[in-house]
Amino acid sequence: GEVTCKKLTYTDKTMNVIIVRDISVEEKTKQELLKTKESLSEAQKIAKIGNWDWYIKDNTVVWSEEKYDIYEIPKDTIITLVTALGAKFTTGRKLSALTLKVVAKKLGVSSRIDRRKLSASQYDDFLKFVSDLINDFGGSYSSETLQHLAHHYGSDARAVLALADSDVQLQSTIMPGQPDLLAQVAWAVIHEQALGLEDVLFRRLSIGLLGLDEAQLENVATLMAKLLNWDAVKQAAEVAHLSHRLKTIEAALRPTTR
Repeated sequence: GEVTCKKLTYTDKTMNVIIVRDISVEEKTKQELLKTKESLSEAQKIAKIGNWDWYIKDNTVVWSEEKYDIYEIPKDTIITLVTALGAKFTTGRKLSALTLKVVAKKLGVSSRIDRRKLSASQYDDFLKFVSDLINDFGGSYSSETLQHLAHHYGSDARAVLALADSDVQLQSTIMPGQPDLLAQVAWAVIHEQALGLEDVLFRRLSIGLLGLDEAQLENVATLMAKLLNWDAVKQAAEVAHLSHRLKTIEAALRPTTR
């Protein structure tokens, strides 16, 4: 237990106050926390991982010992944190560049950033790239489809068209009046590791938002089944799942009357 003794004076009288407190539960909790901390530290050493905490009030960062070992820096190194929050797809690269400039300033090093083209940005003039694409493939595909592929895949659009040329089925559009080709489905499976019908139509292509009918869903699912070795049960389940989702979306968007 814990014993505390205090001398108090009241109306010219002095008295000793002794307080006895049971701290067994508190001590047990401390021991359990210490044991947990030691176990975490041992686990981090075995797994070669670390952790860190950021105390916002005084803007300090505390690393675990394993974190220092991973980065091979002295344990007395002062760690600072630079945050980059709220980036959107269209502004992510700009925010990254600004963040690197802040980091460079803190480290006292050059903020010069080497710029490298993304793998699908292998052109100097995008408008000329689109124009050349239309000139080269305009006899087989509409300009709308070719522009769509250029904006969606960049310089990889030529590889998508090469895939389409390997199988006449892949040259067909998924939905009448829309530029998306079945070749894009095959591309998503072969080159983007897409494994599901919903993933392809809602995220890789986004044409699913337009609401495909059963025949169109079956057409895409049949192609994916061939590429992914689906059996009939798997194919039917994929179609049923996406069909249900499309109906749910349609119902949610339908105007309500009162």
